[in-house]
Amino acid sequence: EKYSTPSIAKPALATSCSSREGEGSMPPGKMYFWMKSAWRRYLAMDGVEYFSDDYGQTLREWRDRFEAAAPQVVALGFDQKFLRMWRFYLAYCEAGFRTRRTEVGQWTISKP
Repeated sequence: EKYSTPSIAKPALATSCSSREGEGSMPPGKMYFWMKSAWRRYLAMDGVEYFSDDYGQTLREWRDRFEAAAPQVVALGFDQKFLRMWRFYLAYCEAGFRTRRTEVGQWTISKP
């Protein structure tokens, strides 16, 4: 995080919770963004879509492109430590998304 994403938001996930009762509520057991109690009073979670598998593939393609461009990166003055750091970061992120230890998704939130 020191070098790549120091201020990225990392929302906590919860399971087996419903955003509101009745029509439009989340199905039981579906993972979704945990909203603080004040939010749940004024907002409803209507839908969630996760695309971690697709993002894992995207990271793989970024890593392949980075490897192909490594000679140009070195020519710009970056050292081997920089290359290793980015190789590790991209591979680590890819593995996280492919194993679903890290999720990426889109949440649909509405005012009830």
